[in-house]
Amino acid sequence: MRWVHEKCVHDRDVMGNVVQSHGIVQDITDRKLAQQKIKQMAMTDQLTGLANRNQFYATFDKFINMAKRDSALLGVMILDLDMFKAVHDIYGHQTGDKLLHIIAQVFRENCREIDLIARLGGDEFAIVLYK
Repeated sequence: MRWVHEKCVHDRDVMGNVVQSHGIVQDITDRKLAQQKIKQMAMTDQLTGLANRNQFYATFDKFINMAKRDSALLGVMILDLDMFKAVHDIYGHQTGDKLLHIIAQVFRENCREIDLIARLGGDEFAIVLYK
């Protein structure tokens, strides 16, 4: 699929009738893809691939509205990794990053598609369970 931007101008006679049209069609696919990538990057934690804090709050509001509408329940878990700073201090940032990536993968494997999983920052995660 390609994205295009089109612009058309009509030349009219004195009676207002269209006598000629001029148009330009421009392929803007690259611009649209770049915009989508920027939006995705702004809402995703780059290390884990999970939703980030911004995406969490935006989506959490939608979950609350859905729960009200459907008279459903939400489960909310805020998880903070104990002693994570010690992992960084002792084993280094690379090991800490690997650990965060593994934890994110475990959350993905054990939550449903409808659930919201986010890294709020540092060693803090949130999971919202719908229904």
